[in-house]
Amino acid sequence: MASLWVTLTELGTVAWVMIMIKRPFRIGDRISVAGVTGDVTDVQLNHIILNQVGGTIGGEERSGRGVLIPNAILFSQTIMNYTFDAKYMLDEVPIRLTFDSDYDLAKQIMLDAASEVTADIVQETGAEPFIRSEFFDSGVLVRLRYQSVPARRQELSSLIVEKILAGFKANYPKIKYCYPRTNIRYRQEEP
Repeated sequence: MASLWVTLTELGTVAWVMIMIKRPFRIGDRISVAGVTGDVTDVQLNHIILNQVGGTIGGEERSGRGVLIPNAILFSQTIMNYTFDAKYMLDEVPIRLTFDSDYDLAKQIMLDAASEVTADIVQETGAEPFIRSEFFDSGVLVRLRYQSVPARRQELSSLIVEKILAGFKANYPKIKYCYPRTNIRYRQEEP
């Protein structure tokens, strides 16, 4: 047991050296490792500390729980760094519309909402929000994509959704959400 502890301690120390030299993440980065997503708050000799994101709550907001990840496991885990090369990340708001919705009007409302909420990001990056669409059985899946700040991802998407809801509501019935439903039509039997 003592030799196992020494081996794990040595492996943790080697991992710490790798973290200091290779810099796969830094304090403040949002990472996902060992099934945990969080913001790096500290890097110690034997472990890193994450301020957990999500966990027992939906979405990607900080939960306030600190998670200690032993450095030794970093050699056997994939580390996903949300902010490794860039300050921003691509996010999306998917919306399902009926086939008879005014697609062009819906698209404009969605783009305007994202442009307004992310105006500072668009100004800095020059990356405008854009639309990707695809058909599915009951309608059109419209994906509004835009650059977002990883730590504010949930906040920004909520603000965008609120603006889209207001715009769609003001333009009902030109724009209608597609949702699972069944229509049953009865007809009289002819004599």
